[in-house]
Amino acid sequence: MSARITVLFFILITACAITKAQECFASIPSGTQSVCHGSEFEIPVTLGGTAPFTFTYSINGSPQPPVFTYDSLFTLMSYPPSSNNVILLTGMQDATGCQGNVSGTMNIKRVSIFVQTFITPVSCSGTGIGTATVSVNNGGTPPYSYLWSTGSSSTQINVPIGIYVVTVTDSHGCTQETIADVVQSEPLSVTGIVTNPTCNHNDGSIDISIAGGSEPYETSWHFGPNTEDLINIGSGNYMLFVTDAHGCTGTYSTTVSTFDVTIQSSVAHCQTSLDVSVNGSIAPYTYLWSNGQTTEDISGLNNGWYTVTVTDAAGCTVNQSFLAYLTIPSATIGVSTNPCTGGLTA
Repeated sequence: MSARITVLFFILITACAITKAQECFASIPSGTQSVCHGSEFEIPVTLGGTAPFTFTYSINGSPQPPVFTYDSLFTLMSYPPSSNNVILLTGMQDATGCQGNVSGTMNIKRVSIFVQTFITPVSCSGTGIGTATVSVNNGGTPPYSYLWSTGSSSTQINVPIGIYVVTVTDSHGCTQETIADVVQSEPLSVTGIVTNPTCNHNDGSIDISIAGGSEPYETSWHFGPNTEDLINIGSGNYMLFVTDAHGCTGTYSTTVSTFDVTIQSSVAHCQTSLDVSVNGSIAPYTYLWSNGQTTEDISGLNNGWYTVTVTDAAGCTVNQSFLAYLTIPSATIGVSTNPCTGGLTA
């Protein structure tokens, strides 16, 4: 074979090989595609050569199962496993055994929209209007559109008590649905802790706690002050009026006691028992009776005056006396003149 024929044969063989390599290939588009959360994404795979084809690919570097197809344009569908995914063809082969070139890299961006609702409750009466406001915290691509179950397309709706659904849609058509539960305000609850004055001084106090309703609260005591708590007060009856931001009202009343001692008596087996009650001041208390006993209550007493001195934890003292007086039952003796029975009768 001459050199000219050999060169020509080599050129023909090389040209066929190049043509075959060009015909045997697989490619995907390069670029970035946004996919809504929970949705499948589609990637067109173009295949060249002799069908059927087998190609392989990876997601974020992780090999995926091989795909076998007779189609020269194959749609690859999958769920994005993470927020950002890189799809890359890693190899292909046609029916002739040709292993062609692969090309193209696609970035898949999963779009998630994070939505929050804010509620202003309906007033304490259970009637009237509350508000529900929706806000996109993160995710998606602005601008966003809103659609409430009421038909409103604004970010805030003014509605009565009830459950409302809002759907948020971003510029790519990705959606996120959430609910807003418009409820009634919790009833106002007003409680207080009373510290009674010592030694009948004006050093008592009332510490108020307010819950429920809607802040801010307005407070007013029956005798004028609009402070929430009271300090340096003496004994007496106190009442507080509370109004919340919606005009709902609540009240609190209490009695601030001075240091007071009362004694009650009871009789058993012809003897008296005395029971002491202490109001106000600061516990614990100590007791000293005029007969020398130091218990709170005393029993087995005969007629007479008994005085108790009660001392509180602050050293304040109060004296209280009581007259124990027993009424001795009386009996009469009579004479029966019945001649049959005779004798005495009581």
